[in-house]
Amino acid sequence: MAANAKQIYADTVRHLPSDERLKLARLILQDIASSDIEFSDAWSKQDLNQLISFALSHSENPHDSLEW
Repeated sequence: MAANAKQIYADTVRHLPSDERLKLARLILQDIASSDIEFSDAWSKQDLNQLISFALSHSENPHDSLEW
């Protein structure tokens, strides 16, 4: 029987004392941090295009506020 995270939390974790829940959270985070995570400071072409698109879509046009 496979359980999801919400069910495990509701059935088991929620009933633990706060200090035990913090210990469990630390164990989970340490486990995730020790796994192989691909990290790069380089921006791909797709990253740059998404950044440009976002910036342009959220920028203000200074000419819109001018009254003629």
